[in-house]
Amino acid sequence: DGKSDTTGFGTIQQAVDAASSYDTIKVLPGTYDQGGATDGRMFSRVAILSKRIRLESTGGRDVTFIVGRHSAGAVHDDTAIRCVYADTANTEIVGFTICEGDTKANSSDSDGCGGGLYAGKSDVRAIDCTFRNCWGSRGGALYSGTAIRCLFVGNKMYNGANGAIARASYLFNCIALNNIPGSQPALQGCNAVN
Repeated sequence: DGKSDTTGFGTIQQAVDAASSYDTIKVLPGTYDQGGATDGRMFSRVAILSKRIRLESTGGRDVTFIVGRHSAGAVHDDTAIRCVYADTANTEIVGFTICEGDTKANSSDSDGCGGGLYAGKSDVRAIDCTFRNCWGSRGGALYSGTAIRCLFVGNKMYNGANGAIARASYLFNCIALNNIPGSQPALQGCNAVN
């Protein structure tokens, strides 16, 4: 039933599906690379649809990982798995390493944006997270959300698109290292404040 450590859900998605709006889901340390759901266009390891949730790790980003999947080769097709999709205002994702997420190639729709986190609203917040090695044609790590005290490492865009770190997002007190922007800016249409 997810009410204790001994009766916890097997995947984060199972907990999200059982939750109601305004619930807080506490996630134990570990690597979460199983389960997920579709937003109607693309599969994500965690899809938070039509409910405001606080998804919070109990051990922090150094020991709690949400892992997507890169497509085979450089194809960026239906085998790609985004890490997190959240479409509801004031949803919060707190204290995770969000890594290895990918999107479909050359798409300006949601399925080509935000390999780490696609936020359907700008006030979907990632707080104290690390985005690592996420890919996308628009917003490799983050699309359309708000990042607070986050670290962006080794994210990239492909096919000459824009925003290896983020696109159409707000970043507050974040650090970016070794991201691969290609021929376009690493931040596209973003507001960044330190």
